[in-house]
Amino acid sequence: MTSHRRQHTHAHAATRSGAYFITACTQDRRCLFGDISDGVMHLNALGEIVQATWLQPPPRQPQGLSRGALVVMPNHIHAIVRIQASTAAPVCLRDEIRAFKSLVTQRINIVLDTPGAIVWERHAHEHLLRSDLDEERATAALLTNPQRWSDDALHPDVGRFEPS
Repeated sequence: MTSHRRQHTHAHAATRSGAYFITACTQDRRCLFGDISDGVMHLNALGEIVQATWLQPPPRQPQGLSRGALVVMPNHIHAIVRIQASTAAPVCLRDEIRAFKSLVTQRINIVLDTPGAIVWERHAHEHLLRSDLDEERATAALLTNPQRWSDDALHPDVGRFEPS
């Protein structure tokens, strides 16, 4: 009974109308998508695949889903996704993010000739933005994320012990 409630709550949260802040990391936090210098992200070919895949409409974009701002970082992405509930079939955000990551993985593996290689961590993190102001703040933080890379919790060197 408890697991049924968790599943129901989990599914409800994933389909709720609103804007969501998404973070998806590469497997083992590998820096695959480019480099940051002077606060500017310089995408490599793999980072360009991520960005292009986000910008093009998905093959079967569900009604009520729209993709917002995206920043590609060396080992993760941050994005805004909006769900507008309707009488049509509900949109499951996690399914849509999984489909995006799968398409990016397929395209990267073609370029690298590494069929079946894992690109992403299994799960993405999502956070419901509760107001327009929250969405504005999240978008601003997302777009300026490369400027804060050296302090980013996902930076490979943050928290690493460096003897003096």
